Amino acid sequence: MTEQHGVTGQCQSQRIPPPAVLPSGAYICKEDEITILSYNILLPNSVDGWWVYKMYSFRHGVPAEDTTWEVRKALLRQEISTANSDIVCFQEVSAESFEGDFAFMEELGYDRSEMYKRGRFRPATFWKSSRVEAVADPFHRDRVLVIPFRRVQVTTSADMQTESENDQCSATIKAPPPPPPHSHSHSTISVPTLPDIDLPLYVANCHLQAGEHAAERRLRQMHDALESIRKDAVKVIQKYQTNTNKIISSFKKSRKKQLQKQRVVMDGDKLDSSSNHVVGDGEITIPVLPWACRLSAEDVLQRLPVVVLGDMNCDPSDHSAAHALLLYGEASTQAGDKDKSKSKSKKQLLGEFVDVYDFAYSAAGGQPPPTMICEHLYGVITDPVVLSSASTEENQSQQQEQQEMEVEERHELSAMAETSIRGMFEKFATKKLKSASCGGDSGVDGEVAMCSSDVRRWLVTINLADNRGSELRGALARMMTPTSDAREVAGGDGGSYLEELPDNDGYESAHLTWTGFRDIYVQAINEGKVWSVSWDLAACGYPVNPSSTAVFSARYDRAYVSHGWMRQRQGHLSTDEKNGHGTVSAAPSVLLAVADLGVGSVEEGCLGVGGCLPNQHHPSDHLPISLTVRL
Repeated sequence: MTEQHGVTGQCQSQRIPPPAVLPSGAYICKEDEITILSYNILLPNSVDGWWVYKMYSFRHGVPAEDTTWEVRKALLRQEISTANSDIVCFQEVSAESFEGDFAFMEELGYDRSEMYKRGRFRPATFWKSSRVEAVADPFHRDRVLVIPFRRVQVTTSADMQTESENDQCSATIKAPPPPPPHSHSHSTISVPTLPDIDLPLYVANCHLQAGEHAAERRLRQMHDALESIRKDAVKVIQKYQTNTNKIISSFKKSRKKQLQKQRVVMDGDKLDSSSNHVVGDGEITIPVLPWACRLSAEDVLQRLPVVVLGDMNCDPSDHSAAHALLLYGEASTQAGDKDKSKSKSKKQLLGEFVDVYDFAYSAAGGQPPPTMICEHLYGVITDPVVLSSASTEENQSQQQEQQEMEVEERHELSAMAETSIRGMFEKFATKKLKSASCGGDSGVDGEVAMCSSDVRRWLVTINLADNRGSELRGALARMMTPTSDAREVAGGDGGSYLEELPDNDGYESAHLTWTGFRDIYVQAINEGKVWSVSWDLAACGYPVNPSSTAVFSARYDRAYVSHGWMRQRQGHLSTDEKNGHGTVSAAPSVLLAVADLGVGSVEEGCLGVGGCLPNQHHPSDHLPISLTVRL
């Protein structure tokens, strides 16, 4: 049974065929089809992201040059070229180097782009203007970039006049010319077909907040993005409905006057003002209203073309609240994710969504592949922090404080990691303390500590430089309590430290004790940097035992399509649907194909040495996903 058997079951019962699973770039789009790709590329390390080399497993021996942005960019370019998508959604781009990092995208035909406006790790969307166009300003929500698109139609000169007259919101219907003065008074007068609504395709490029305790924020981020889509779509729908009704009303009124003036309404003929017709021989035929005018704006929303995709930073197997909001239309953090300290329910009004990879793979009786594959270091380098089970008032107070903290320390160093980190400390520590009263971390006579030169050697070993990294900041914060003179160097308030090692008189007796050194790495694992700790240990001669590590895999990257849109027939309701309900005849599906990630079995090591990402063949710790849809 799949994770979302309810929605998948509905698709099957409504005879909506599942998408084909094809190699990347294998599906050749027709004119009315587009392919959308999503890829968390791992922060470019051309300017920012110097630490990316630590994401490569030290024990797999990836050459340093293969971790540079130039090599990674070449791999990325090849993947994007092969996929040949119309819209590309990246996550983790850097504003500091955006133009230079992705100049190759324009060479591949992606001549339009939009980057999220805030943060260090930003989403960015690229597209080919020859295939799609943005029809409104993008929405910059919390870590979500939403752009409404419309397919660019290839038109002939003969079609241009027709298209101009059929614009979705400003369309006008030209009434037929009045009959000649002595024409037959009982002729039928026809009306041109009313234009159908041309709803944009909303593409939401997501990079939701990471962390076990960010469930409520991820739910809020997803809800805010869907709500911004809803508000914009309601304006489009209402404008279309208002203009279409005005067109019909104006036409009926003008034709009524024309008929009366021409004395068409005669003996036996009667004007029925409550219908769309003048009954009798002088009948005016008004066509059936387009489907978007027969439904309320709320019902039309249920059929809105929406694609939500990106790095959700949670696996659906965890029953995350953001995932549930899309699948079921309502969710609460109490029922999802691991953060159950806050129960905040959210509803969205765009209807249920389908997890497209789950739909594709479940149809064949399989499971969708993971998109993030790396060494499983939690439980190897870390141990969970467990409070005593004693039911004491003090313990209950501790538990309450833990629940109320937005970010809490949940991990401690494992015995193996602590022993290795202690060895790393003793490898560099050369200073023997003489007095506990000297500056820096508290120490005792005879205790070994790290002086400035020791810290510098350690930093160069792990960070390849002594002027960067959270390890440097952690060391400076623990090496001493600045004197009044040192405060000027440190930043004025003694709380912020320059990213340089202390050489001035104010720091002459500074040192870093084992306790302070250990705390630096405890902080690192609680910030999710277990990969960095593992790399540091290996670089200093204390690698994690390969036999003790397993492969971590998760499906953090996902794509969703609105279920109501999938029920449409090329964007229209079937004729037997009434009031938004009814049957749907078998028709070409909206969702056509998804890209095979090429993962296969993780145990087969098909992703390279150790089967972990990133590596010499893949520039990121994530794999790209893509889907092809018909507009």
